[in-house]
Amino acid sequence: MRKASLISALVLFVVIVALWLGLGTRGDSPLRKSVENLKSLPYLSWASAGTEARHAGVTLNDRARVAPGLNLYASEVASGARVIDAEGEVVMRLYDHRPEPTPWKLVKPLADGSFGALAAGGAVLRLDRRSKLLDVARSVFHHDFDFTSEGLLVGSTFRTRRIPAVSRLYPIKDDVLTGIAPDGHVRFALSIGDLVSLDPALLAEARRRPARLLDWQLDILHTNTITVLPHEVVYSVDLTFPAGSVLTCWRNLDTVAVVDPASERIVWHWGLGELDHPHHPTLLANGNVLIFDNGKLRGYSRVLEIDPRNGEIAWEYRGDPPETFYSSSRGAAQRLDNGNTLVVESQQGRAFEVTAGGDVVWEFFETRTRRRGLSGRTERATIYRMQRLSEEELAGQEVPFDPLH
Repeated sequence: MRKASLISALVLFVVIVALWLGLGTRGDSPLRKSVENLKSLPYLSWASAGTEARHAGVTLNDRARVAPGLNLYASEVASGARVIDAEGEVVMRLYDHRPEPTPWKLVKPLADGSFGALAAGGAVLRLDRRSKLLDVARSVFHHDFDFTSEGLLVGSTFRTRRIPAVSRLYPIKDDVLTGIAPDGHVRFALSIGDLVSLDPALLAEARRRPARLLDWQLDILHTNTITVLPHEVVYSVDLTFPAGSVLTCWRNLDTVAVVDPASERIVWHWGLGELDHPHHPTLLANGNVLIFDNGKLRGYSRVLEIDPRNGEIAWEYRGDPPETFYSSSRGAAQRLDNGNTLVVESQQGRAFEVTAGGDVVWEFFETRTRRRGLSGRTERATIYRMQRLSEEELAGQEVPFDPLH
């Protein structure tokens, strides 16, 4: 009996190893494709509401200090999006009218007045204000996308491949910065893994990624932000962000970076030794970069504004005490016209506006909740991002933005 059990265990081990190796080497493997399709789905879309279960909608609105505008967001459990005012009233809705709709992770207003949405399954949709589907880009897009004024779709896709410089044993989940023209032609497909391999500091960090037993791929990069910079940004003779470069974030490398697809190089990166699983860097009008620093290992989140020229922190927000503001995954921050910052504490389904001095002047909790399990605990739908928009932006009228000028 004992001998038979040992043989069975050995056979099972061999089968698992064979599957692991096959997933890492066969690009056309149906099993691997299934796994990769699953990986393109959003994070878990419900989270425990905890002590905030009684809250729903707008719970604070200091009208004298809140920046004007409307708030666009997609709840990660719904196939559509909402626009709410400062009181939490829904003033506009977008719907997914495809035959088989899927939940939306992210929605963005586009320059022509339409909207882009990233749907579960990896498709990027483009819709008009009445939710009419104008276009669908079908690929394994994940986390974020952006459209240029010329209609170029830039997004993050992925593939599993060997990168010996990073690991000789494990295949890597390699994110690919992909640009697709309106006619469907792929303008560029730039391997982030290859770029990281050329930078000694980032390569050393990538090699430190711990591997689990029989982990069939290493998710070292985890690209979660894609923003195309429309203008050249010149800081000094030694530091320039070219027009068309992409501001991005690699969560598992604790790094925000600017990548230039034209020259196929990383022109700037920051965060090693300072950030902890960050999300959503944005370029501010003063040339600084705003970052949501999750603090997954630290146990509390913060929002940082840093100067790319020297890495100095120009502004920081954290909770009081720090543990009262925490999202272990996701998260976003947007600097508003009046100097306030709109923050999304995604894992709590919460968004709030904070002044430069740290005062919270507006707060919103996602209204979609459910009772879960035998305990009957309340769970709240998560919010990946929320964006404050002016009436002009919502109508598709571009607002001039020229950093440093």
